[in-house]
Amino acid sequence: MRIEADGMADKRQFQLITILIILGLLSVVAIPRYIGIGRDEQREAQEGAAHGYIRALNNVLTVHMSNHYLRGEEWVEDGEELMELLQEGWRMPEGMRYVDNAWIDEKTGVRWEFKQASDHLPPRIKRVEQQPTPDTWEMEPIGQGSPRSPPES
Repeated sequence: MRIEADGMADKRQFQLITILIILGLLSVVAIPRYIGIGRDEQREAQEGAAHGYIRALNNVLTVHMSNHYLRGEEWVEDGEELMELLQEGWRMPEGMRYVDNAWIDEKTGVRWEFKQASDHLPPRIKRVEQQPTPDTWEMEPIGQGSPRSPPES
């Protein structure tokens, strides 16, 4: 009877150790993923707020264009003047800044520029495509590569 009790105790200890190992492995995998998901959601929310603000500016610009064509209102000269036309309560989202007639989302690096009216075009907001930085390129720029001998066949 004692041998059976010792065998049962060993089996339970083995099961307990197995469960602890499985829980340890799950925590090593699951916790970083959970933290990563939170960061991704926060970044998406910030990016959405920046895009929402630019959409609001585009809406104000559309109303301004109709007022220009229908009532002869003067064109806005820069982004600051355009931001003044926003309804009260609209503020630039956190992590976004306005510098040199451009709005920049500092988290994503996305940039929108205010373009003044010209003879042929009304004022507009244009998204400027991001350029990869040279240190992230996987290939060497043309003309700066090291000379290599042709592969032997």
